[in-house]
Amino acid sequence: MEKPVVAALLASLLAGVAIGTQGSVMRVAERSLGAVRTGLLVNVAGGTLSVLALLLVSLLGGGLLWSALLRSSPYWGVAGALGIGILTGMAFALPRLGIAAGLGGIIFGQMLAAVIIDAAGWSGARIPVTPVRAAGLVLMAVSIVLLLPRR
Repeated sequence: MEKPVVAALLASLLAGVAIGTQGSVMRVAERSLGAVRTGLLVNVAGGTLSVLALLLVSLLGGGLLWSALLRSSPYWGVAGALGIGILTGMAFALPRLGIAAGLGGIIFGQMLAAVIIDAAGWSGARIPVTPVRAAGLVLMAVSIVLLLPRR
């Protein structure tokens, strides 16, 4: 396997571990703050750290290119707004479903969106929905049902 592929796989695995860990931490915070406040405060903390990191990178790298930022597309803002919904949804869902079923639902949602985006060709290459891909989504949905807590 090529080094860039191994590095990307490792990065995705570490991101998955971070999401699972974040979900556990958010579940604890949600108990005292509530789901909406937890989701919003997590975004405030992440935004604050991002601003500090951006300032540090700008200072070390010779300055932030504000003109390039102003000319850039607004997609980074849309992605940030989606992030608020993601974290607030996690703060709401995980205490009610459990970490395993909640993360399963999140991953299923990601996979469903990815299959739709691939089929529409919005990411570049058009990848059709085949019976095998559809079966993968069904299998994922069944696994979530099996992970749901039985109370």
